[in-house]
Amino acid sequence: MSNPFLKTKKSLAVYIGIWLVAMCLEILVLYIFLNLNFKTLAVDVFLHQGFLALMLLTLVYPIQFFSKDYMKMSQVLFNHLLLFALVMLIWIPFTQFILSLIITVEIDYINTLKPIKILLGVFTYLVFVLILQLENYSQKMLNTQKAEQRLLENLKETELALIRNQMNPHFLFNSLNSISSLTLIDPHKAHNMIISLSEYLRYTVSFSKDKQVRLDKELEMSKAYLDIEKIRFGEKLLTEIDISKEAESCLLPSLLLQPLFENALKHGVHNSLKPEKVSFKAVLEDNFLKIELKNTVELDNNIKIGTKSGLKNTAERLKIMYKNTAYLQTSLENNTFLVKISIPQNTDS
Repeated sequence: MSNPFLKTKKSLAVYIGIWLVAMCLEILVLYIFLNLNFKTLAVDVFLHQGFLALMLLTLVYPIQFFSKDYMKMSQVLFNHLLLFALVMLIWIPFTQFILSLIITVEIDYINTLKPIKILLGVFTYLVFVLILQLENYSQKMLNTQKAEQRLLENLKETELALIRNQMNPHFLFNSLNSISSLTLIDPHKAHNMIISLSEYLRYTVSFSKDKQVRLDKELEMSKAYLDIEKIRFGEKLLTEIDISKEAESCLLPSLLLQPLFENALKHGVHNSLKPEKVSFKAVLEDNFLKIELKNTVELDNNIKIGTKSGLKNTAERLKIMYKNTAYLQTSLENNTFLVKISIPQNTDS
């Protein structure tokens, strides 16, 4: 939270200017209609209006806190009534005391202006709160627009990266070479690999049609990818997939899992001379889709894990799409790399 009246020198100057105009208008109106002593009236108005302006300036933060979205309307009203009562208890007695030290004031003058000051105080407080509400609303709208713009840019970058992956010559050439070899050695495996490759390409080409997809649909593409890699690496690649029935229909961003499986294979099976295991688990807990992807890695040969840029991009994508309610965490322990993801369900994201 920030004080909108102290953001810049210009905003502070506007704030002071509005109060000066209000003071002059109050003096003019009261002098014309009540025929009060001009000098006393001028000193009094500048004193109590100036002090009120200063008080409200310091109350911006509690007023903003009282207007939190999670608070009930009854709580908001009670908090504002309590704060306003505190303002009135301090404002009028204090300014009257200071005024009495500056000039001599008759009791009739005080009694005449006291109800007017209370009404002006109520009106001023309501206008001040309304201005803060409008400013907060405009700031939220601006933040939402920025977040949506970031999401669009992120999705565009992801789309371009995924299209490049679709056209990745290494993956396609390796797959085609494996198919070519298998046609002579094991035609049945070659046939299965062609089917898996076509399913994988069909899904990646059409991924942009949906912002979110069901987990079971997303895993179809991932399984097709793993089937191709299993044929390539044989017994070196061990996989285990465990999904609860409730998690199958959970929604997640399309092609979210693909870079995670690629990362697991790239830094696991590709860099190892012995069999490595990739384990995937998904459950639905407390209305959150919880995903765990583990892969064993060979670290004895001083192999670097990499920059983790793919994981960072995935984490940023989740952060933007789900407004900080989703997360991605990674850890490496006992030659096992673990990725944990939590995605809220039944949201408007």
